[in-house]
Amino acid sequence: MKKFDRFYTPPRLAEALVGYIASIRSPTVIADFAAGDGELLRAAQQKWPQAQLVATDLNCHIVSRLRAAHQRWRIGKADFLNPSSRERCQALSEIKGKVTLAILNPPFSCRGAKSWSITINGATIKCGLAMAFICTTVSYLASGSHILAVLPAGCLRSQKDQAAWEAVDAVCERHIIARNGHRAFKGCFPRTVLVHLRLRPEGTIGHRQGRVSKHLDHNDNAVAVHIVRGTVPMHSLNGESSRGMLPLVHSTDLLNGGVMLSRRKGDRTRRGITGPAVLIPRVGQPSKCKVCLYSGKGQVVLSDCVIGLKCKTLSDAKDLRHALLRRWQLVKEVYGGTCARYITLEGLRGLLSRLGFHASTPST
Repeated sequence: MKKFDRFYTPPRLAEALVGYIASIRSPTVIADFAAGDGELLRAAQQKWPQAQLVATDLNCHIVSRLRAAHQRWRIGKADFLNPSSRERCQALSEIKGKVTLAILNPPFSCRGAKSWSITINGATIKCGLAMAFICTTVSYLASGSHILAVLPAGCLRSQKDQAAWEAVDAVCERHIIARNGHRAFKGCFPRTVLVHLRLRPEGTIGHRQGRVSKHLDHNDNAVAVHIVRGTVPMHSLNGESSRGMLPLVHSTDLLNGGVMLSRRKGDRTRRGITGPAVLIPRVGQPSKCKVCLYSGKGQVVLSDCVIGLKCKTLSDAKDLRHALLRRWQLVKEVYGGTCARYITLEGLRGLLSRLGFHASTPST
């Protein structure tokens, strides 16, 4: 048996998660595929007492306790990430494509396994354990149904889970409900998030394959954006003569949506950028006022704290800035880090793809 870390959902967190979905009108089938002690389903039962509740877990002792405590629930033993195990579980076979609400606190880590290979909508991808549960859950949803999940905060931005999120986002609307501190669980200290996913009504089983493929492939008609990562370390500036140097843009020069050039200069041999472009901080707390339009024709070099998004036309740059500000919640989610916040190039490329832009970097 695989050794999953087991940290059950505290009642307060279960109530907060279930309480978020006030818009669901009497879900008919509610399922938890990593049920543990059943706290999430008990919270759901309090809110929707007429719903059919389905619980599965891979631990036979846990399944026995659940069956003894909740005789009205439909309970089965299954390794949810194992296709053969799912097929043998009658509780799962009866609800395929019928779940109106899945509520999950999936395992966050598995000793000895760095990634999981799962199939979603006909495509096989690798991802972390928690995202493997999310991807597998999608196929059990009825059209227009919901997933409520407690997930590790890191999976929102990790490169390992990027392909999984692209596949899920192709058919689901995603919303971050809340972010939890490291004391949300007793006995462990992960930072977690509460996530709401809603399967789009058109995202039925028969239509998903085409939607995911379209989402993962670049759209030839998408606006092209060239990502330029700043490379000038601020500590390298020594006040030498500015002859042969170019204006330097640091994150402190990004103010109120515009670029305020200072007297600082950078080595012209470094990779530079000209307008039209959008400049954003690579590190630091995300701020709308630091998403800045640069329309200057003169070349500037960027400090290693700044990323430039070069566009072909000024109109494209304005559209890009507007899209970043309009979907600000998505932008904030891409900035990670437990201390100083930062954004990776892979995370930025994924963000731009979700916003409908075709991003490239010097290495591609």
